[in-house]
Amino acid sequence: MEAIYKLAERNPFGAGSLRAFVAPNRLLYVMFHVFQTITEKHPDEIVIFKDLTEARRFLKLETNG
Repeated sequence: MEAIYKLAERNPFGAGSLRAFVAPNRLLYVMFHVFQTITEKHPDEIVIFKDLTEARRFLKLETNG
């Protein structure tokens, strides 16, 4: 758990950078949600999606198809 807290404190992308986590199953969703909660300084920078297409759309990346 300590390692997760240390990881959450770091943001190699810089403040204001959006990050999309893709959680195709419930376990990953819960794990990412815990991580999102730990990063409470900027929780809006992390958004969790169920599929890659939605995540890419959120990040304004082109999608194939």
